[in-house]
Amino acid sequence: MPAADPNGVIKQAYDLRLVKLDPISSPDPTSGSPIQYLIYGTLLVQKEDGTYEPGLAKKATITDTQTITVDLQDNLKFSDGTTLDSAAAKASIERIVATNKVGTFRMAELGQIASIDTPTPSQFVIKLKTPIAGSFYNLLAHNETLITKPGSTTLDTQPIGAGPFKLDSFQAEQSLKLVKNPTYFQADQVKIAGVEFVQAVAG
Repeated sequence: MPAADPNGVIKQAYDLRLVKLDPISSPDPTSGSPIQYLIYGTLLVQKEDGTYEPGLAKKATITDTQTITVDLQDNLKFSDGTTLDSAAAKASIERIVATNKVGTFRMAELGQIASIDTPTPSQFVIKLKTPIAGSFYNLLAHNETLITKPGSTTLDTQPIGAGPFKLDSFQAEQSLKLVKNPTYFQADQVKIAGVEFVQAVAG
């Protein structure tokens, strides 16, 4: 297999009509999530066989049936250079919970969060009201736990995340261009310069 072109850009057809870049603005769980994952990254990455591997989280451990402990990767940065820590993760998840958007997020599981503790800047602990840690764990790989920069109010036009790419431009119903995020914790493993989504109606 030939080496990836470091200046190359992957182009993909995508229906951009309903895409929102702020997770809480999405009308449903699928319309923009693949793009959001590239911008914000996910705590865990779910593989095709259903198992999980580290993402922004170095590890996530079910310590008992009502508790999940998440350890973040070292020295995480948002795309604007500010630090992503456990406080940012807590604020982001609580922001999503507060929307109570049943059609977009799995609120049955999110509604079971009793508290999120931040014992250290690199660790947070999710305490649940009922023993559903096994089913809640999956949310760490999806849009229910995407981490956005706390206090950001323009995420739909200026998203600030810690994923492998960041927004370059977005022309509604035309194209959306992402470029490599140099602050991504595994930027050396991103072998291309960007991704471009070109408008195409599904089907």
